[in-house]
Amino acid sequence: MLQMAASPKQRCRRRMTVEKVPPRFQWALDQLNLQPSDRILEIGCGRGVLLSLIVGKLTTGTITAIDRSEKMVAAASKLNATAVAAGRAEVMTANLANADLGEQRFSKILAFNVNVFWLKPQRELATTKRLLRPEGSLHLFFDPPSPAQVEPMLVKLKANLDASGFHTQQAEISEIGTTALIRVKAAPLG
Repeated sequence: MLQMAASPKQRCRRRMTVEKVPPRFQWALDQLNLQPSDRILEIGCGRGVLLSLIVGKLTTGTITAIDRSEKMVAAASKLNATAVAAGRAEVMTANLANADLGEQRFSKILAFNVNVFWLKPQRELATTKRLLRPEGSLHLFFDPPSPAQVEPMLVKLKANLDASGFHTQQAEISEIGTTALIRVKAAPLG
């Protein structure tokens, strides 16, 4: 039987379905202690890989994912089309400080490699505080490009959270292979 060669689009689709999940995303998922009914906000969802892992753990919960890039939102929407169509996931083009999330409140808000949180996060942390439910938590994950950045980044993250009225509940550096990863879990004071 003669087989037709796969088109570039078909090869790309096949790669996406068999692509392994980067270990850093599986690690982040494991740290979240997800509950089936969680209401999640992911900031900077990129292509939607972590989003797809999270939505798979939710039964009655939902996830809203935002990213500033229309291209990334399109990719995340495509990867998670079934969850979006079922109303279990929503993907929006927005930055956190200006996102129109209405009266939504979230049990967990997370961001992976979103630099604003260790640079100048005052507006974003104020928005995060407003969007969290009273028992909610903020989860920040980073994969610093250089080992020399790990400790200074962790110190800066904790200082930014403290200055913005958050209590750091957990802060740690983990290693996956030769990669150092940062995780900070925080909640608003009071």
